[in-house]
Amino acid sequence: MPKANSVNIEGRVSFEKTFDKMQSFSLSHSRSKKNKETGEWENVGYANLDIKHFDMNNLVKNGDIVEIEGYFDINNEYTDKNGNKISKPSIIATSIKKVNFSKEEKSEEPKTEEPIDLSTIPF
Repeated sequence: MPKANSVNIEGRVSFEKTFDKMQSFSLSHSRSKKNKETGEWENVGYANLDIKHFDMNNLVKNGDIVEIEGYFDINNEYTDKNGNKISKPSIIATSIKKVNFSKEEKSEEPKTEEPIDLSTIPF
């Protein structure tokens, strides 16, 4: 059973800044679905999420595709230029895994297996 305050998400690093003991970056995440009428894939949602992590041995860079496990930090408040208090949740990453993705892998034809002759199974 997942923890009440847990996050698992995959996306592309779109901005990163590294400090002494922490790295902060934006994770771009979009969702798409297939249009039943046209058969084309369409974006139906897009978000930039603020991510912070403290594993300085696992730094990411712009353009990386990563899987994130972590939790929400809801105590991320600041005051805007008009004096309004703004609360913008961020995600504290406890695990970051870089995803290796290439167009060549995606375009491969699915491998088919030889059919099994059921008459050879002894039961």
